[in-house]
Parts: sequence; structure tokens; C-alpha cells
Amino acid sequence: MKDDDFEEAMRCFTQAQGHLDGKPDLAGAYDNQAGAHLTRFNVLAQEGDLDAAVTLWKRSLALPDSPGLEMDRKRSLAAALSQRYSRHGCREDLDHARALFEETIGKPSANPDTELRSALTWGHWAFDRAMSETPNVEAWHEAAKAFDIARAATDRLLRLQITRKHQADWLAQAQHIPVRHAFALVKSGQPERAVEALEAGRSVFLAEALERNRADLEQLAVIGHGSLHRYRAAVTAMRLAEREVQAPAEITGIFTNNAARLRIAGELQASIASIREVPGFEDFLRVLTFAELRVKAATAPLVYLLVTEAGGLALIVSEYGVCHVPLSCTSQILHDWLVTDRRGEGPSGYLLEAFTNQRGLRGTLEAMLPEIGKQLIKPVAAALNELLKPPPDQKPLVRLIPTGPLTMLPLHAANYVAADGTSGSLLDDFSVSYLPSARVLRRPAGAQPNSDLGRMVVGDPAPLPDQFKPLRYARFEAAVVSALAPNSFPPLIGNDATADAVHGQWGRAESAHLACHGIFDMRSPLQSALMLAGGKFTLGETMTELSAGRGPREVVLSACQTALTEFMRLPEEVIGFPVGLIQAGAETVIGTLWSVNDWSTSLLMTKYATERLHCSSAEALRRAQVWLRDSGAEELARFCREICRMVSPADAQAMRLHLAALTLRPHETRALFGEPYYWAGFTCWGMG
Repeated sequence: MKDDDFEEAMRCFTQAQGHLDGKPDLAGAYDNQAGAHLTRFNVLAQEGDLDAAVTLWKRSLALPDSPGLEMDRKRSLAAALSQRYSRHGCREDLDHARALFEETIGKPSANPDTELRSALTWGHWAFDRAMSETPNVEAWHEAAKAFDIARAATDRLLRLQITRKHQADWLAQAQHIPVRHAFALVKSGQPERAVEALEAGRSVFLAEALERNRADLEQLAVIGHGSLHRYRAAVTAMRLAEREVQAPAEITGIFTNNAARLRIAGELQASIASIREVPGFEDFLRVLTFAELRVKAATAPLVYLLVTEAGGLALIVSEYGVCHVPLSCTSQILHDWLVTDRRGEGPSGYLLEAFTNQRGLRGTLEAMLPEIGKQLIKPVAAALNELLKPPPDQKPLVRLIPTGPLTMLPLHAANYVAADGTSGSLLDDFSVSYLPSARVLRRPAGAQPNSDLGRMVVGDPAPLPDQFKPLRYARFEAAVVSALAPNSFPPLIGNDATADAVHGQWGRAESAHLACHGIFDMRSPLQSALMLAGGKFTLGETMTELSAGRGPREVVLSACQTALTEFMRLPEEVIGFPVGLIQAGAETVIGTLWSVNDWSTSLLMTKYATERLHCSSAEALRRAQVWLRDSGAEELARFCREICRMVSPADAQAMRLHLAALTLRPHETRALFGEPYYWAGFTCWGMG
């Protein structure tokens, strides 16, 4: 912004105000000039601009104006005063800004888009004050109240815009609400409401990111249910009413009185309720209450994990209630783990190395996991042990619900030193599964149990594009997994693993094991795909099948990068193969966070398959990971001999070469795959 251009604009504003003196448009002229000053302040940080904006908005409010525009200007003045208070700490600015926010936000007739922006401004300001002015319980309450209003505005926007192909920018604004909202509620002494807020935010954004609500409406159209027409009519009426709120006072219409708007809002709610009465649509635009979450946590605790600038929190929900565990990790520390090079060799870090640099990833994991253990997992493990008090020979299931970039980390593998001096990780004490939100625990499974359904097994599809190397041990892995399941369909290996063949078996499978390459598309997560012979199977395609009730309830993705999640576009939510498949109806999905060594993967997955015969998915994965982490040459050789007997000599050829090498080291006790790189990337999502 050039100063000469700005000064010329200011002269034009002043000249226009002279012509408008005593006229109704003068308030608008002051408003426009104030907005220009604030824009330049946000770019150049010149104090005079902020003071000028405050002065001009005060002048505009001293003049008569339409109620809707007057409320907008009060919100603008509140925002400017909050910025000035943050810089100078003037108590008068604090009190005036808070009074204006209280006056203008949370009114039934407010436009939800404007309401959301103003509530977020208020909430983030209060949150930042609470952090910097410790202790400030009053500011935490204020932040919680503002985020309550922002959440309500988000709900209204969701109901009004669900049928639009392109969401307005409210989704990008609202994505930051749940974590800060939950943190403020805990600080305000409301942990149960914090759980509800976090769960609500996660389930809403997940459903929107995967277009599940829109898909539900499309399915209603297919079955021709009358509730869809009623819902669309109510949405149209409400949109017109929201526009009317912002109209000048002299413009009248059928929606200008609050009673009419309340009737329309009631009809919208009634239409949503009628959709929920349709079998299979009970969860439409609905989130779990805390009472329902306690019921769902009766079989296994739910552990919500969040990190903010002010610190981290674990919210542990059980049948007994909720306890909150403070964590020392901050969002800056998390950022450093993800993108800061820990070895001084240039920009790198865990996030980049998970995609591109296996050698660098090994060192990063060795350095990063103890820090994660110390700052995040150790306090959680202590609280879980105190809550569950498991006998030494039992490993109870816990379900982790990480938020934002935490979903990228192998939290189950983070090592720490316990209070008694022993070293371990969550895997040593618990079976661990991950959830995108607790809502998936209440969705019906995609396919019902059926004795005619079998296991689909895919191994090393070929040919593939040149950038994909053959998976030397995938054929062996597929052969072993198929041999362990009497009800397996004919395995799809090599040239047989075409997209058509996989589609054909997918809809009839009770479980699926795919040992193949996978790719993760960060820009379009629904285009992430499993690479097949001459084609691919995208996440979007698998979800379509599962949503229609066709597809496996348990999916093992023994492939590269299948558990990676997209958080750049929606930082508080996750999108990837496990999340998409579970949201569509699968109960459990095994995936991997980074490109994995082929031999160690084959050992881990075949061990998982043998353990899965005797226990749950989460426990089978835990046993397999601990086994691979701790096993020396002698134990690995014993296992290789055992599984090689299950398959033909041709299928076992690649593994027998390694078996021969292992037998030359019978007394070596060092764990050959002890580094986390080899085993920690595999994660269990869903029921577990």
C-alpha cells in the first residue's frame, strides 16, 4: 500500500464527508474511512491508523443508522479496541471492547457469517489475554463464552450451506474453534463441556471435509424421501431471512420480524428431525452428548489429545466421567517436531521425511519420540494406569483421538521413563487404536456379518508406473495371509490384481488385506489411492462402496503412506484412508504413516495375521509391533521357518534367502528391527 495513494484516498473520504454532512450516508462514509485506516494498520502497524479507525467508528455510531449496519460498526469498533488494548493495555479500551462484544454477539437475529467472524475475534482476543495475563480466570470464561457463540454460528452455517458445492470461507475460519474452545472450557472448570465441544467440532469438520452430509442428502434423493424437499425449502427460506437481517431499515419483507424468523428456524429444525427418522440417517447433523460419550467409553477409555499455544491437554473419558491431564507440549513445540531439522542440515523434519527421506526419518524418530513421550504420553499413561489399574498380564484397549498435526505422529510408540524408573511406551501397557472422532463408534458398519463373505487378499500388483518399485516380499505376505484364512477368495497377486478384480471382490469381502503401494494426495485426499495392476483404487471409490453397504469391515493396508492425514487445509481434522474408510462404514483399518521397509513390513504383517486369529485387531498389532521391536536373529529365523511352511516354495523364495542369512547369526540377541522406523509407523484406526 503506497502512502501517496492512501493519503489521496483519505482526502477523497474527507471531501465526501463534507458533502454528506447532515445526510444519512455520513455514517457509512466514516465507516469506510475507518476500515481503510485499520487495513493500513494491519499492513504497516502505524499507531495513528489504529487510533484514527477507533475515532471514526465512534463518530459513525454517534449518527443515526439502520440497526443492522449499526451492529456491524459496533463489532468493528470492538475489534479495533481489542487490538489497541493488546498493544497498550488501556483498561478503558478493554472494558469498552468487552461491552461491545457482549452487546452485539449472540443475538438470535444476527447473520451467522458475521456472527462467526466477530465471535472468533472476541474469543481469540480473550484466549490470548488469558495466556499472557496469568492468572486470568475471567478471560478464560470470556473466551469460552465467545467460542460457544462461534460454535453455534458454525452449526447454523452448516445447516444453511450443506447443499452448496463450494463452501463459503466460514469453514476455514471455524476450523480453529474446537481446540481453543475445549482448552478454555477446561480452564473455566467445565471439562465435560470441553469434551462435547471438541467432539462436536471434530465430527462436524470431518463430515464436511469428506462431504458425508451432502452424500446423505443425495442418498435421500435416490430413495425419494419427502423429508429432503422439506429440508431444502426450509434452507431456502432461512437464507432469505439471513439476507433480510442485513437490509437497510427502509426495506421491508416477509422476514423483517423476529417471530417470522423464529418460525423459519423451527421449520428447519423440524425438517432435520424428520430426516433423522429415516432408517440409516439417525446421525444426520448430529453429534454425541457427554452422556452418550460416557456410554461409548465403557468398553475402552476415549483419550482426546490437543495442543495450543498455552499448552496441551488430555481429556480422558470413561464410564466414570472425565479427567483432564495437563501436558507441557505447546503448538510451537509440536511445530518444531514436524518441520524443524533436528540435525542442522537444512529444512527438513519429521513431516517432510515421512514422505521423502527414509534415512533422515530414522534419526528424526530416534530423537523425537522420547520428547513426545516425555511431554505428551507419559502423563497420559500414568493417568490411564491409575484409572484402569490393569493386571500385568492384561493390555486393555484405549482409543486415542488426537487433534490437528498430532494425527501425524506415532503416539503409541513414544517412549518414556515411568515413575518406577522403567522405560516403555503405550504399547507396553495398552492396546491402542486411533479415532478421528467418537462419532464413528456409533455409525452402523458398512457390511453386516455374513458367513458367505470372505477375505480379499492383494499382493504386489504389476505392472505399475515406473516410479514404483516392485515389492519383493508382498507376494509372500499375501500368500501367508491367504493361507491363514480358510475363507479367503483367490488371492489377487501380480497381474491378477487389477482394479476390476479388486472392485469385484471388495463388495463381497468381510475383511481385506492389501500389500501394495499407496499414495497420499495432500491437495485432494479423496484422490489418495492404492496402486493396482494398470490402475488404482481411490479413497473416494472405496468410500462410495462402503457407504452403499458393500465392502469389508476390517481393512489392512500394508502399503506406503496409507495412514497419513491431511491437516494443511483443515488443521483440526484429518482426512486419509483410515478416516475415510471408517467414516464410510469400515470398523477397523490398519495403515502406515510413512514409506516402510519391505522386509520388515512383511514380517510385521504376517505376525499380525497370525496373532489376529486369537485376539482383536489392536491387540494383534500391538503384539506384532512389540515382537518385531524386541526380536533377535534366532526368534526371527524361527518365525520365518514357521510361516514359510504355510506357502509354496515359489512364494517363499524371497523370505528363504533372508532365513538363510538369519541362521548364520543364531546367537545374536540384538533386536534387528528395534529402531522405531521399522515398526512404529503402523497404526490401528477404529474399533480396534
